[in-house]
Amino acid sequence: MRVKIVLAAVNAKYIHSNLAIRYLRASIRGEFPNTVNLEFNINQSPSWIVREIIRQEPDVLGLSCYIWNWSIIQDIVGDVRGILPDVTIILGGPEVSYDCAEHLTALPEVDFL
Repeated sequence: MRVKIVLAAVNAKYIHSNLAIRYLRASIRGEFPNTVNLEFNINQSPSWIVREIIRQEPDVLGLSCYIWNWSIIQDIVGDVRGILPDVTIILGGPEVSYDCAEHLTALPEVDFL
């Protein structure tokens, strides 16, 4: 079985790029060749972002979390979980690198930090 992984970032501006998801994809490409990077920006609607993620039909969704996208990420995980109940959701980045227990309690849709 081929696992489909989507690594997604919601950047502050459309001209920004997220290096974290690029590094992650490069480091797992050998074992998980079916990995896709998606980049969005905070000016796009969360519902549109969710539709684009869902269109990829991921088994695993990794989201890169920063102070500028944290509220959008929280909206996204709830909607994605509602549509894809079996997807594994992983959050990473500076916004979730502290208070892990608090984040996992506040966001029961999230599987791993």
